[in-house]
Amino acid sequence: MSMKGKERRLFKRVFFAKKDKITGTIRILPRFDEKADPITVNIMNLSAGGAEIYLKREDAGEINVEDHFSLETINGCESLAFCTNIDVEIKRMLDNPLLDNIVLGCEFHGLPVTTKDRINQFVIEEIANREQKS
Repeated sequence: MSMKGKERRLFKRVFFAKKDKITGTIRILPRFDEKADPITVNIMNLSAGGAEIYLKREDAGEINVEDHFSLETINGCESLAFCTNIDVEIKRMLDNPLLDNIVLGCEFHGLPVTTKDRINQFVIEEIANREQKS
C-alpha cells in the first residue's frame, strides 16, 4: 500500500516563517557535570509531538541524533508561554557544511497530557486562523 499523499503524523503541525520570530531557548544537556549555556533557536514548525528548529552552526557544539536537550521557553508567541522545560530528543538532523545553520527534527518526551492538549489546541486554532485569512 502506498503512503504517498497520506499524512503519517499523529498531530497537526503549524509552520512559522522567519518573519514570525518564533524562537526558543534551549539548553543542550551536558554529557558530563558541566552547566550548559542557553542557546536561542528558531522554531520552524510545531506540533504536540515535537518541533523542527534551526540553530547557528557555532552554537551547536557536538550534537547528534538521539541527544536530548531542554526546551526551556518558546518566545514570540504569548499563547505558547506555558511551554517550559520540555525534554526533547533529536530524531533527525540536517547538517550541510555549506550552510550556516543546522536543522533539528525533535520529539517531545514526557509531556503532561494537559500540555500536549494545549499545544495541539494552539496548532489547530492557528491553522484555522490562517485559513480564514487566506
